[in-house]
Amino acid sequence: GLTPCKHGVVGSWFKEIAKVCVFASDGSVEINHSGAEMGQGIDTKVVQTAAMALNIPIDWIVTGEKSSNSQPNTFGTKASGTSEICCAAMLDACRTLNGRLDQYKKVVKEKCAGEIITASDLFLKAVQAAEKDRVCLSAEGWSAPQIPQGSCTYQYYVYCAAA
Repeated sequence: GLTPCKHGVVGSWFKEIAKVCVFASDGSVEINHSGAEMGQGIDTKVVQTAAMALNIPIDWIVTGEKSSNSQPNTFGTKASGTSEICCAAMLDACRTLNGRLDQYKKVVKEKCAGEIITASDLFLKAVQAAEKDRVCLSAEGWSAPQIPQGSCTYQYYVYCAAA
């Protein structure tokens, strides 16, 4: 049977990084994060996070190679916290990238007024317009929770089921 679990995430030792890079030719995205995929699904969670944040299909996203050269000064993968903190770092990176693309999305919406435009088409057209203006189409995000000294307060809980 399945046993429900509730795991409190706390610890100032977590410090994770995530990167998102968009290729203007087709809107495909490569992401990287500092977690180690060991079959626990961290890559899947971070891909889902990026797809949601960028409002694009999951199949537009690939996960790049993990390396301390591209994601330096982070902590090892452990507990449920790494996947959660890597997702928070990816959200941070996507917020930066979306901030750069917002003005282009607005222009695309104005040009396509009255037409039906999908979210993925909007993203692609905005990316291509931004690229023509030489806008940086990559972003880095960090997440490093700060816990008050001596505190045992959980920042949030991770829910799961164990078999």
